[in-house]
Formats: sequence, structure tokens, C-alpha cells
Amino acid sequence: MMFHSPASVGTKLRIINKSLAVGETSNSAKTEIWDVQNNRLVASGAQLSMPPSTPMNWLLASKKAKL
Repeated sequence: MMFHSPASVGTKLRIINKSLAVGETSNSAKTEIWDVQNNRLVASGAQLSMPPSTPMNWLLASKKAKL
């Protein structure tokens, strides 16, 4: 999250959220928050999300060997 300029209490804001990529292995999005009256960018941010990885075969094998 990046903050670019302040917004006072009562400021009318426009929030723009865009999905950039949606797939099986990852998703990404971008968000901008604008001060409508002064046409200023208040904040922006991006998010990348991925599902957790599966355990590696060697890790599973070593756990079985200890049992």
C-alpha cells in the first residue's frame, strides 16, 4: 500500500479495483483510491495471491521413514 496524498474527513473518495490476472496458480489485483473533488490519488496498492504449495515428496518420505 502506498499513500500519495492526504484526504480529510468527509472527502468524497472513488475506489477503483481492477483484477489484473486470474488463474489456477495465482491472482493479482490493483487498487487506487482517488479524492474526487481535487482529482488527487490518495492511495494505491497491489496484491498477488497464490495457493499454498504442496509438501515436497522428499519431505513426506523423510517423515514416513521416522515412523
